[in-house]
Amino acid sequence: MKKLLILTLLGFAATAGLCSTFSSDGNLDFPDEVFTDGILIQAENLGNPLKTLDGIGGDFPWTANYTNTTQNGVWFDDPVDGAKYDNSYDASANDVVKNVISSGLKSGWNGSVTITLEDLEVGSDYRIQVLVGPSWSWCGYYLILPVDEDGDTLLDSAFDGGSSGDTADIIRGTWTAQSAEETVEIDFNDGDGSQGFVMGFVLHKMVPETSTAHNPSPEYGAANMETDLTLSWSKALDQQTSLPRTDITDHFVYVHTEPNMPAGGLTPTTVADSGGTFTTYNVTDLSNTTDYYWRVDESVNGSAAGDPETITGPWWKFTTKSGAPTVTTQPEPRYYTAPGEDTVIAFEHKDVTGFQWYKYVDGVSDTALADGADYSGTTTDTLTILDTQLADESEYYCVISGDGPDVQTDNAKVWTERLWAYYQFEGDLTDSSPSGYDLTPSQPTYQFGAGLGGGSALETTLEGDNASYYFDPTETLDQYTVMMWAKASDAEAIGDFDAVINNGDFQLGYYEGDVAGVEDISEWFHVALVHDGEFSRVFGNGTLNNENENFEGDFEKIQILHNRAEDNTFIGLADEVKIYNYALSDEEIAQEYIDVAGGTTCLYPLEYDVNDDCKITLVDFVQYAMEWKDCGLYPASACSE
Repeated sequence: MKKLLILTLLGFAATAGLCSTFSSDGNLDFPDEVFTDGILIQAENLGNPLKTLDGIGGDFPWTANYTNTTQNGVWFDDPVDGAKYDNSYDASANDVVKNVISSGLKSGWNGSVTITLEDLEVGSDYRIQVLVGPSWSWCGYYLILPVDEDGDTLLDSAFDGGSSGDTADIIRGTWTAQSAEETVEIDFNDGDGSQGFVMGFVLHKMVPETSTAHNPSPEYGAANMETDLTLSWSKALDQQTSLPRTDITDHFVYVHTEPNMPAGGLTPTTVADSGGTFTTYNVTDLSNTTDYYWRVDESVNGSAAGDPETITGPWWKFTTKSGAPTVTTQPEPRYYTAPGEDTVIAFEHKDVTGFQWYKYVDGVSDTALADGADYSGTTTDTLTILDTQLADESEYYCVISGDGPDVQTDNAKVWTERLWAYYQFEGDLTDSSPSGYDLTPSQPTYQFGAGLGGGSALETTLEGDNASYYFDPTETLDQYTVMMWAKASDAEAIGDFDAVINNGDFQLGYYEGDVAGVEDISEWFHVALVHDGEFSRVFGNGTLNNENENFEGDFEKIQILHNRAEDNTFIGLADEVKIYNYALSDEEIAQEYIDVAGGTTCLYPLEYDVNDDCKITLVDFVQYAMEWKDCGLYPASACSE
């Protein structure tokens, strides 16, 4: 009979790669699944044992039943054939798992594996974590600890429900050592013909964190560390006063790539105690992409490294950076430059020794750039396109090199600020801009009427089929300006949501008596929408009407004189539809209106403009002065207070 001690158990599947707890050379590489707190005493892969392991299977001693025991992946009764424990991995081709699945100790039927632990400190707490599996222990197995803490004559134990096939489990337990040498047993004897496979274990001595060197920097598990860095830690505290111990004279610092750090042969560096709380140590010339393990032992009153009086610290781990070049901040995805101005594309990086900028063509035959009349900085982190013109519109990227594979930045699109699409509707649907985005009608029937200034304009009628119009750009815009002139054939026939233009994400149209603030829509009027990447502004006849939050600039579908549902038609005329690939200023919008309508426009309506002339003058003041001291309070006596 066994007494169960409820402990946390953790299982994981070998097929998911999580069984790579022990590396191919027999060393322990701590994953998240293995607790790492405490002082590391011993870490063993049983395929490369450094401590004594014994097995007892049923009625026979382990050592006498070699046919049911494997070690290092070889059957003891036939060490030549190299047969491995049956699993789904090709161990010879997978170094990550070959020493996990193919080595260890396998019990006989209804057997057990006993781990002998030596050099324990009587009275100290220890935690053992054992990697068990794959097994055929359908009814589970026990981790039997060498103590009976509650005195009921039954050894304490932890239980796992067991697993089969290619799974494995971590089973763990903690106890207080009663002697310098004790045994821990993993028992597969469930009475139903079971056996198990013990792969390795790790033993920690459990002490209060602050009783040793603690608070390390880098912290345990830190990644991407520099190859020259400063290690720091807090020294042990007096457990009675919680103050730094005053009897610590030196710090013995171990830094190594060997995860089984208790192995002999490691010589520490001695760092004198400074008398403060924190101590530092500089390490240089570390290797890239390497796991480093470090420990700080602390000398008490001059005790030597390895002396029983010296305080042994826990092992910590960090990983150095890859050394490969890295882009830390990508270039902006789009750059908008006025024709003739320079375009500057830059990014941030680290560990880079070389740069080469390219102009994108097709991803295969892209053009490597060189300094000259067109470019500067082509082998630096900042490319300048000189005198940017339409021919420079393209995507650009940089390839960086260093100690590792080359890395490519994201592409940056360069635009010249220009008219991106322009529809004059002079008897056709062609785009007059360099883009060539001609409109395609959704229906074969469409018509033109009398346009702005004597030309023709696109027309919708009550009787017409009234097509929608589309174009398929090769680019989308994250800022833009859309403007047009429109005129209602019959203002009384226009209703809410009758749109003059939309693209599915926005629409400009009639709502509650006006279009963008313009009430007289029976005459030619001008509407514009400007999106600067963050905010959108709407103008009517050159006057700012409203501002709104941002929305997508998707121009794959343009609908003129229709709303987005194509069921609310603005009956009338549309002309001079312009789309710019950048955000025009408020003044530029007003100028577009004035260039056609002449005169002036009230760009920004004023709050105290009483006579609506877009100026605050004496006339407005007189209007307010005429009502000076008027009072509408009740009772009237309050007006004199």
